[in-house]
Amino acid sequence: MLGRLMILVIPLALGMGFVAGGSHTYVAQTEAVESAEPIEVEVLDTEIERERRSSDSGPRYRYTPVVEYRYEIDGETYVDDTVYPAGISESQNSRSAAEEEISRFEPEETAMGFADPDNPETSYLIDMSVDEITTRSTVFVGIGALVLLGALYVNFRWAARIEK
Repeated sequence: MLGRLMILVIPLALGMGFVAGGSHTYVAQTEAVESAEPIEVEVLDTEIERERRSSDSGPRYRYTPVVEYRYEIDGETYVDDTVYPAGISESQNSRSAAEEEISRFEPEETAMGFADPDNPETSYLIDMSVDEITTRSTVFVGIGALVLLGALYVNFRWAARIEK
């Protein structure tokens, strides 16, 4: 009974997680992009963080690009390492893909970044269009909605069988 219950609950939770995560990503990144203005940043350091993820087929790794940079707004100096809008990390499946993401950022050189003038400690480096954010978020919400609908269907079918 517990196993069957878990089969019903896990897809519901997974579907809700994808819908909530996609919605949160959309709102946070859209607000960050719409309020940001271009700024000049000095790149201090770049690196690729490797994170081990376990899976059934053995260890797998995810690679996250990290860029530390300094910028100035209204005479105040800030240091940040936020690569994507709203600080939402985007890990890559390969080291080369992560390196490509930050290939234009070289230590001790200047680059273009983006910061919110009303909240200057909020910045990021890689610009994204609202359309790109919408597309990525829609995929997450769509997957979540499909999983959620499938889980609800199975739950209702199971509940109907119990009532008979």
